[in-house]
Amino acid sequence: MLRRFVLFAVLVVAPVGAAAQPRCDGYAPATSDGGAPWPSSLFLAPETIAAADERAVVSATQRLLQAIELGAPGAQIPLWDTGATGLVLAREPSPGPYDLVRSPETVQALRRAVLEGRRWNEPDDPDGVGLVCARVRVRGDEAHLDGRTLRVSFSGEENMEHGVRVELRRVAGTWRVRSLRSWPERYAYYEELDEYSASSWGRYDRAIARQRARGGSLDARRRLRANLYMAMRFREAAEEAAAACADPRAGVDDCLYATMRSADVGDAAAAQAHAERASALLRAQLSWYAAETPCPDGTSLLDLRDDPREREITCADPAGVATGPATTFHPSGHPSGVGRYENDSRSGLWLALNERGDVVSMSFEGR
Repeated sequence: MLRRFVLFAVLVVAPVGAAAQPRCDGYAPATSDGGAPWPSSLFLAPETIAAADERAVVSATQRLLQAIELGAPGAQIPLWDTGATGLVLAREPSPGPYDLVRSPETVQALRRAVLEGRRWNEPDDPDGVGLVCARVRVRGDEAHLDGRTLRVSFSGEENMEHGVRVELRRVAGTWRVRSLRSWPERYAYYEELDEYSASSWGRYDRAIARQRARGGSLDARRRLRANLYMAMRFREAAEEAAAACADPRAGVDDCLYATMRSADVGDAAAAQAHAERASALLRAQLSWYAAETPCPDGTSLLDLRDDPREREITCADPAGVATGPATTFHPSGHPSGVGRYENDSRSGLWLALNERGDVVSMSFEGR
């Protein structure tokens, strides 16, 4: 199972029953509304909390969690406090060297990218996400929430549990979030279960150190960047991905991956540069096709009969591939763009699209 990260959750390859009933030891959870429809019935129902301030704090936190993963563009910003630190992706509750801080603006930009199809390997939106247990302390106009969240996907077959610490401030009677720290605790996928601890992160780090000591080929660099990302060492993952994209042997896949990793750490300029190189690589690939197998109109002929799910024949037009930012990339037919269809764990199908959204070229590549 491929390990994946989402905007505030780590989806890493875990029994569903365990994740659907997260541990709330040490907390004083409010009663969830068991009469609510699934998956809402899994989460805390703020209206069941007696104390007004605690109820409002839980409600504000729930709204932000849902806006980050399920909201429309612009839904998050009003929920953050002015000058908020934002979202802190972490391995553990305490500050550490690999913490990644995302400003509210960066968090919102990443959500917009998902909605616009520019995060081609992102998981689908979850069925539901929210707090399952919480402990709230209110002092005047400041509040602190410790709790656990649950992210439910695929009708409960995939679930991720996180610990969270949230700092809030009351502004004109409304609670707004100043910072939200999130770290993975358990991940469930069917009958598999992963739990996260200092020892498990240590195993990642030792494996990465061994990889770096060996050095090696572009393929080795690709494995290293993936392991850095799974180890939540996001800045290093972005650096390794950028190096792979710059390699003379790099493919389109390498530069699209680098585009996303740079966006992860808020480096818009680097993301733009990687996206432009991805476009250039694809245009070069299509130009090669045009030279090798010309169509009557000067484009290239590609025989696609090996894949009955797609057209049998199409022609590649290098000029039809849009240049520029990552907005040109879409997994399912964005006009003037490029998309990728993963047919198994070892290879992918690249699609180049014209202005009408028609597929104008395809190519297979191994990974």
